[in-house]
Amino acid sequence: KLKKNNNLKNIIKLLGYKKQPYPYIQKADIFVLTSKYEGFGITAIEAFNFDCPVFHTGKGSLKEIANTNGLYDGTSESLRTCLEKNLYSSAIRKEMIEQGRSLRNNFTWENCHKDTMQIYKNFI
Repeated sequence: KLKKNNNLKNIIKLLGYKKQPYPYIQKADIFVLTSKYEGFGITAIEAFNFDCPVFHTGKGSLKEIANTNGLYDGTSESLRTCLEKNLYSSAIRKEMIEQGRSLRNNFTWENCHKDTMQIYKNFI
């Protein structure tokens, strides 16, 4: 609807499911996660790994993973406002990329292992 109503058909590409999404994320200017329901949100971390700014609904663990930068309320009007505000500013884009780099470091396998081992130790 947003794409159609705002004459964006030549700008926005909706590709659907891809078995190997990394080449597409690597070339993307932004990553929009429009989930109404979301579990862990690993796709946001994957986008951060390619220095791709993430716009998200904050559902599930996305507020923890992606913070509030790029957060919108799930409506197409809110997404449009968020994109307009953030997309045309190179300073904001740079800030979102830096924040993504920092956030992705919170979710490494090493940190997961360390935190899991600490939980086990607390129970022993």
